[in-house]
Amino acid sequence: MAEAPPVIRSLFVTLKRSLAGKPWFHRRIIDSLGLSRRHECLEKPNNESVRGMLTKVAHLVIVESDRMFYLKSMRGYYNQLCRPPLVVEHTHTPSARPPPISTAFERRNIREHLLPAKMNGYEHLWLPKPPRKFEKVKQTQGRVKLLTEHGLYSMKVKEMNESAMAPPKRYGKREGKND
Repeated sequence: MAEAPPVIRSLFVTLKRSLAGKPWFHRRIIDSLGLSRRHECLEKPNNESVRGMLTKVAHLVIVESDRMFYLKSMRGYYNQLCRPPLVVEHTHTPSARPPPISTAFERRNIREHLLPAKMNGYEHLWLPKPPRKFEKVKQTQGRVKLLTEHGLYSMKVKEMNESAMAPPKRYGKREGKND
């Protein structure tokens, strides 16, 4: 004897499209479902009235059964889990170079494994370098400051390089005529 299909007790409804430019009766249906903004998900009972409303606005919503919603949420949970921990071998060869780290996200998340603080044998590891533009600005600031302190730059040259010595401008409130 064949097994009966599982009963769907509830439906998970997610609003995927905006209501801008939609007819008033679509808006009323979405409001009666309790959805107010995009990507909002609500659980609704599986009955004829809810299914009728969902057929009218099927192009605006995503409808999932309770099993589909559970599987989707579990897939998202497993996608967010960390990868398995690194296995460290204690037979270290100083000439071996570690595999390159491909993204900034990976570098940030495994920094504690790859860059232990002041441990012998880890000097060969790659360290990220600061951006070149930042280094050039810092060098220019230091050079102008040093030469000005020793009197090698005149005040006129100092004024010309004032912009190089000034800290970067932080943008706050808008400054204008009418403010």
